[in-house]
Amino acid sequence: MNTFILITFIALFLWLLSEFFKLKKRVDTLSNKTTSEERATDLDELFQQAKEYIKTKNTISATLLQRKFLIGYATSARLLEKLEEEGLVGPASGVSPRQVIDQRQMVFLKDLWKEKEFNKNQKDLITPFGKDLSGKAVFGKLFHLLMAGATNSGKTVFLHSLIQSLMQKFTSEELKFVLVDHKRVELLFYEDNPYLLRPVIIETKDTLEVSKELVKEIEKRFELLTKNKERDIESYNKKAEVKMPYIIFVIDEVSDVMFVARKEFEKNIKRIVQLGKAAGIYVVLSTSAPRKDVYSLAFMSNFVDKLIFSLITQEDSERVLGLTGPGAEMLSDRGDALLWLHDMPKPLRIQTPFISDQEVWEDVGKKEKGKNKPKIAVFDDELMVQRIYVNKYKENNFEVIAFDYPPDNVIDIIVQEKPDIIHTDIVMPHMDGFTFLQRLKADERTKNIPVVIVSNLAQDSDFEEGRKLGAIKYLIASNLNPSQIVQECLDVLKNK
Repeated sequence: MNTFILITFIALFLWLLSEFFKLKKRVDTLSNKTTSEERATDLDELFQQAKEYIKTKNTISATLLQRKFLIGYATSARLLEKLEEEGLVGPASGVSPRQVIDQRQMVFLKDLWKEKEFNKNQKDLITPFGKDLSGKAVFGKLFHLLMAGATNSGKTVFLHSLIQSLMQKFTSEELKFVLVDHKRVELLFYEDNPYLLRPVIIETKDTLEVSKELVKEIEKRFELLTKNKERDIESYNKKAEVKMPYIIFVIDEVSDVMFVARKEFEKNIKRIVQLGKAAGIYVVLSTSAPRKDVYSLAFMSNFVDKLIFSLITQEDSERVLGLTGPGAEMLSDRGDALLWLHDMPKPLRIQTPFISDQEVWEDVGKKEKGKNKPKIAVFDDELMVQRIYVNKYKENNFEVIAFDYPPDNVIDIIVQEKPDIIHTDIVMPHMDGFTFLQRLKADERTKNIPVVIVSNLAQDSDFEEGRKLGAIKYLIASNLNPSQIVQECLDVLKNK
């Protein structure tokens, strides 16, 4: 009996021991499965973070991933393998860091023109700068802008994008460009364009001279604003019949003029940057060599808005951005840039918009075709005198339409022909000059066209009548030769 109980006890113990090991094995299996799933989940989360992180890098290594995410070498190595499988990094090459494969999508300028932000206010200086890394469109109101970047980094393409975008929003009466292209390659696209205040500048001495002229223009505009008790160009243009156009001073490669007349040019640019906003005059400078022997830190600090493309050295990046550590030298080319506008707390990495040379050729002046010739309508019934004026205007690069006298449908003709200025005599058959002037000023479509009266009449009452009716100038033909009269009309257009 005792033997039987002993055998039964041993058998029960062995069975219980067997069940215990089975249960332990099952628990261990389940535990291992849960740990593996958690590790897989952790790796997936790390992978998503690593995908975003490498967007800011040109090369990547397991060591760099270790430091960034505080993980072990084995995990960082698995991350690298997965990044390679996804086509995000290149294959291993010895101990060298792996190349990050560029995943940026091209941003097309005309797609940005369709965005609500660009179109919500047709008469502001909102500029499409590109898209950020998340694909969100980035816009900003144009202010004085400093651009820097190595050759082929994308600076000039962005200049075309900027110019084209402003042409898209404004007419050539509302906005003018002063373009400087010392390389004589990139901005000559725009030669003879109606948006140009003057022909494209290619000589450094002319660049210096025009910077002086723009300072004088700012002072002149401030006098006009003060006289009319207005704060800035926007408030002035809301009330004025003759509006002031915005002027955008664009220099592609400013270092050329800095080498020739650095001190004087810096002084002029500083003045434009300080006072230009209220007067509606802005400067956009581009350089490929932001070296300390070319640009002083004081000059750089004048610009609170900066668009920095790929630079060769970290030192160049630090000088332009005013930040220490890695920066624009880590960018790739083809429009990869750091944008830092005055209302941004830190630089934002963006992909600037692309527009092809062919599109530039096709779109330049698309809204207003034709050469950059002022158009004048001449009304004079003395055919010999009329012919003299017409020839003299043509010699001075005017496009001329001429009439013996204003016909009944003269307003419709003026609206169709769109002259920049009108030259008229007073004594003419069918309709005298004063009646013609009254009709011009009474019609909303023609009231802002400047009118110059050219006549042999010299009575005070005629001067007063012309002034009351809105003539810009009253010229006595007997006191002036035709060349002087043409120059007077040119001065009217210059001050328009």
